[in-house]
Amino acid sequence: LQQSQQANSSRIEIQTQLDLVSKKLKDKEIELQKTITNCKKIEEQQRLQEYFMNQAQNNLTQVHNNHMVKVRTLNEKLSQAELQISEQKQSLENQQKQSKELQNLQKEQILQQKQQILEIQELNQQTQERANLQHNQQLQKLLDKNQQNEEAIMKLQCEKQQILIDSSKTNIALQQQIKSMTQKNKQLEQDLFQSNSQFEQQYMQTEQLQTQLKLSSQTETTSQKSLIQTNYELDLKTQLMQKQLKKIQTDFNQLMEAKNQLEIQLEEKEAIIRFNQQKDRLKTDSSEQNILVIQLRQQLDDLRGKYEAQIIKNQHLFTENNELERTIQKLSHRDEKSESIRLNKAIESQNRQIMQLKRDVFVSRLLSPPNKSVKPSTMNSMRPTSPFIALKPGT
Repeated sequence: LQQSQQANSSRIEIQTQLDLVSKKLKDKEIELQKTITNCKKIEEQQRLQEYFMNQAQNNLTQVHNNHMVKVRTLNEKLSQAELQISEQKQSLENQQKQSKELQNLQKEQILQQKQQILEIQELNQQTQERANLQHNQQLQKLLDKNQQNEEAIMKLQCEKQQILIDSSKTNIALQQQIKSMTQKNKQLEQDLFQSNSQFEQQYMQTEQLQTQLKLSSQTETTSQKSLIQTNYELDLKTQLMQKQLKKIQTDFNQLMEAKNQLEIQLEEKEAIIRFNQQKDRLKTDSSEQNILVIQLRQQLDDLRGKYEAQIIKNQHLFTENNELERTIQKLSHRDEKSESIRLNKAIESQNRQIMQLKRDVFVSRLLSPPNKSVKPSTMNSMRPTSPFIALKPGT
């Protein structure tokens, strides 16, 4: 009985201990479950944080890529603007060279015209001298004939007196001879009158030629004055164009400086963004980044506005260049028409064969190809409707 009681008591103690142990185990299980749930919550929070961080990084990379694309487009546009400005400079230089060549050609043409006028004047003088010589020779011949006739009349009168003394028959014969001689004198007087009229006609023709030459010289002086005025106006316009080009260059340099400053600012901002990412990965404050993006967009819009204004200025310059070329072409047409009229008058007034040869030489010089230094591409591009090959401001 004692042993059974002891066993029961030991069993009771063991059960109590087992109950305590089971309670402790249950408590530990509950604690473990709590810790597991806490761990799961922490893992979920970490996953959410990683997800938000990845989204923030993706957004930042997208913004950075967009900024880089915009900067590249701006660089391309600026390079295109540089190319356009260089092409404009080259075209202006080519136009200035061509204008100088055309000025030289115009000077040569004016010198040729002056030489032709001098030749015409010399020919007129020669024709006048020849006409005067012929008239003087004819007058001398007529005077000689008159002297001979007078001498013959004197002789006849002497013979008449002798014949009157001799006989009346000889007087009748002498009277008949005197009548015939008077008729001859009348014919000689008529010949003199005709020669004088011819001389007067030749003299009038020479005076008409001189008046035509004076008129041609006056028209040439007026055309030269008009050319000088047009050249002065075109020089002023070229100076204005050069000033505008200088302004465009300064604006372009300012744009380049602004571009460099923007690139520096972008690099600084990228460094700041990287530092902030390393420092505060868990923070998702996108307000500052949005402000930076807005500022960059404003700066890009400003650059676009400046670039568009520069394009408009370039278009205005091109239109002004085209207007100048049209005015120069009109002036060249007028000059050619006036020169052709003058040449036709001079050709009609002088010997046709000699002046035709001179005209052929003049036309061959005009139609001869220009200097080989000028490129054919520029010559063809500046050849629209006028015979002036390529004229530009400053002529």
